[in-house]
Amino acid sequence: MYFNKVALPQMEYVEDFADFLIDAELNDLPVLKRACERYLCGELNGKKDLLTSLLLDLLFLAMLFQLPVMKSMTLTELTERYDEIRDINELLKQEEYQ
Repeated sequence: MYFNKVALPQMEYVEDFADFLIDAELNDLPVLKRACERYLCGELNGKKDLLTSLLLDLLFLAMLFQLPVMKSMTLTELTERYDEIRDINELLKQEEYQ
């Protein structure tokens, strides 16, 4: 309830979720960490038109904070975009990665 009513309305960007996960990790609050993962997985499940850069950011968060469900979901979505991310040099030329 705290996550949905207090924390979530203040989060707009991936960086906000990262800050929240850092705080949850530092303060040993696994329930809030899982609530954040559950919310992000719901967003992943509901929106299939997410930018690849956002998916890569979410994968990084999932790996860093040991969020197994989100990691699985982002990897599944990214494997479908293999053609887009296969050449890292071309990917890094895009504005969203600079």
